[in-house]
Amino acid sequence: MEGETVIAGVDTHKDVHVLCLLDGLGRKIWSGSFGADPEGYDRLAEAIGDPGSCMVVGVEGTASYGAGLTRRLAVSYTHLTLPTSDLV
Repeated sequence: MEGETVIAGVDTHKDVHVLCLLDGLGRKIWSGSFGADPEGYDRLAEAIGDPGSCMVVGVEGTASYGAGLTRRLAVSYTHLTLPTSDLV
């Protein structure tokens, strides 16, 4: 999503994570599935694109299936959101 401001959201599962990208107005511009493994984490981060163009990344399941992905994204993206149920 080169040059566009995006909002990223990830629904995490045991074997696959699903990424949805929205534009700055909240309209869906892209979605895709990635393996729940280090290679998939890297591919998902590449799909989000430039950290400077990403407003926020919301990751579901950060205390379980999304934990590895969250660690990977924290390397590049400074605006990660954690659902409150993951903080308990």
